[in-house]
Amino acid sequence: MDDGATWVPVVEQPVTVRAEDGTHSSELHFKKMATGQNGALVRAVFHNAHGTAVTDPVALTVAEKKSKGNGREG
Repeated sequence: MDDGATWVPVVEQPVTVRAEDGTHSSELHFKKMATGQNGALVRAVFHNAHGTAVTDPVALTVAEKKSKGNGREG
């Protein structure tokens, strides 16, 4: 990781919903993350006819996936 010197677009697209009060919120879920990606910086970039807005970067927290096990003791 290079502390934000390089940014790579993601293929996934966020899901945006409109609340009853007229506000919008978006969520982006990353699939198949590796624990080695813990601490990677991510940011959002928004473009429209009025210009571009970029969020401050935040660090990802990637935890190990808990094993479901097979239900057997042994």
